[in-house]
Amino acid sequence: MSSKSNPRSVLITFVLLIAGVIGASCQPDTPFVTPCGAMPFQSIAVEHKGVDDVCGIDGVTSPGDVGNIQQNAIKNNFCLKSDPVQLKPQDLITLQKKVDALQDFKFGSGRSVPKDRTPLHDIATFSGTSVGEGVLVQVVGYMVDPHYSDVKAGEGVNCKKHGNEPNDIHFSIASKWIEIDDSNSKAKQAQLCKLVTGEISPHCRPEIREVSDFIKLERIPLRLTGNSFSMQARAVPSG
Repeated sequence: MSSKSNPRSVLITFVLLIAGVIGASCQPDTPFVTPCGAMPFQSIAVEHKGVDDVCGIDGVTSPGDVGNIQQNAIKNNFCLKSDPVQLKPQDLITLQKKVDALQDFKFGSGRSVPKDRTPLHDIATFSGTSVGEGVLVQVVGYMVDPHYSDVKAGEGVNCKKHGNEPNDIHFSIASKWIEIDDSNSKAKQAQLCKLVTGEISPHCRPEIREVSDFIKLERIPLRLTGNSFSMQARAVPSG
């Protein structure tokens, strides 16, 4: 059977619209523990010292920053275990447009993270199923430009840790394989701005889910399953 008819499966977080749990605190030196017990990939999960043992589900935020506390917990949600809704990469772009069209819903930076995320629930319907925060989705596509993100400064959701191991892997999702022009930063950005963004959390990330592994999967379609939610920065398009 060809690779095109048998895409490989990867668990990820889509940078768009889904969520589930809401954290109650953001204490430092708190172990990462999900509120639902075992994760979907528990059999291959790896505990990363310096992250999983000291960076809880809420990450770190300013005291009383409810919006970012909620957003961090949402991004770290590994508890969705229902049958995933089948989407196309273009459907994720449609979801982002629905968010952009929401009235009086402010987002776009770490200082404008919404405290009330209910407008993100059930914002679109695909094949008779409502999709929004709280729904598990699955997309088949190509992983383009996988790389470690925020490795110098870190980010709040990962407790501001530095380096590759404690930070996300970012990538773009394309319905067809495209060659990225790495020699021209503006041309590269223009290409990526037309795609959907995905992230792989550092928490309990399996050894076979690192950038070096994904680079080997170029030109191979992947079945990407995970949460999708609206981050503090616009994700689609990203340019």
